[in-house]
Amino acid sequence: MKKRICFLLSSAMILSLTACSGGETSQPDTETKPDSTSETETITTNDSSLNANDDEPEETPEDQSGKETIDVSEETPESPEIPQDWVRYEPTEGEVFFLSEEKTGTTEDFEDQYIVTLYDSDAKEVQTIEVNTLDNAPINNPAFEFMDINSDGYMDVPLITAIGNVNRAYQFYLWNPDDHNLTESDFLGGDNAYVIQSIDTDGSVMASSHNSAAEWDDYYYQWDDRTTYHLVKKVHHLYDKEEEE
Repeated sequence: MKKRICFLLSSAMILSLTACSGGETSQPDTETKPDSTSETETITTNDSSLNANDDEPEETPEDQSGKETIDVSEETPESPEIPQDWVRYEPTEGEVFFLSEEKTGTTEDFEDQYIVTLYDSDAKEVQTIEVNTLDNAPINNPAFEFMDINSDGYMDVPLITAIGNVNRAYQFYLWNPDDHNLTESDFLGGDNAYVIQSIDTDGSVMASSHNSAAEWDDYYYQWDDRTTYHLVKKVHHLYDKEEEE
C-alpha cells in the first residue's frame, strides 16, 4: 500500500513539472527601428553661381551691336602751362586772362620801353600794348593794378608808369566786354600823377595830386558811361586852406 502511494505522488510530481515546462516561453520584445538609410532626403539648388556652365555660347558681333562702346583713343587736352611771371587777370567772374611784360629797350630820354601782352586762358595772344616808363620808375614797372575805375562791373587795368613818394602816374586801359580786350583811356593822364582816393558805384571818382606835403589838389570826376567822364570840381589845398576851382 505504501509503495502505491509513493508511486502516485511521484507520478503527480512528474506531471506537474511537465505541465510547467510545456507552456509558452515568453520572449523579450524587440523594438524595430526604421532604417535611416531606407529613405534619403534630396536637396537641390537653383543658384547658378554654384554650377559653372562651361558650355555658355559666346556673343557674336551681331549680339554686341546694340551695346554702347566707349572710345578711349581720344586723350583729354592738357591745360597750357602758364609762366609764373604772368599776372592773372579776371575782368569779370569766370573770365580768365593773363598779362605779361617784356622790356624791349630804352628811349633817348632814358625811359624804359615795355611790351605788355594780354593772353586768354589758353595762353593765346590777344593784344599787345606798348608802354614807356619814366626814369624814376621801379625796375619791375610797369606794374599792374586792377580796379573798376568806371563802375561798369568790369575790372580795368591801370598800368603804373611811375611811382613817387605819394603820387603815381597811370596809363589806364578799360575792359571792353564786347571785343574782350583793353581800350586805352586818357583818364588821369597827362603830366600829373595822382593818388586815387575813392571809387563809388555811382561812377564818381576822387583823386588827389600832391605838389608837396602842404599843398595838393583834389579832383572829383563823374563817369557818364563806360568810356566818357567829366570833371565835376577841383579843390586846391594849401596848408589848412581850401579853394575850389
